[in-house]
Amino acid sequence: MESEKEANHSEIEDQCFYFQGRKTKENIREARKQLEKENYNYQNHLLVSGQDIEEVPALMCYIQLSLLGIAGYFKVGNSLIKPMTMADDLKNYWFTPIYFSDVWTMRRLFHSI
Repeated sequence: MESEKEANHSEIEDQCFYFQGRKTKENIREARKQLEKENYNYQNHLLVSGQDIEEVPALMCYIQLSLLGIAGYFKVGNSLIKPMTMADDLKNYWFTPIYFSDVWTMRRLFHSI
């Protein structure tokens, strides 16, 4: 699991929700607390991504983050054989609704330049 803080947002990445889902939730809770402490809206400054070989844990995480209004994307597949890459087709990816908000759309646009 990785946590990365950039100038305008924080990212949390998890490669196995089934075993580390509890730790992921703790990291999200902590990141949310820290962002709110600095008067940032966590929905605009926290991005979560992950991959799991099992569909159920990945979708459980997707549902939880969607309900919390956190931007994120998840891939269902083996992270050892087929890790997430920019060249992936998106058929096994799940994106939370807020990932498509104006804030995150602009961040992806600027990041791709």
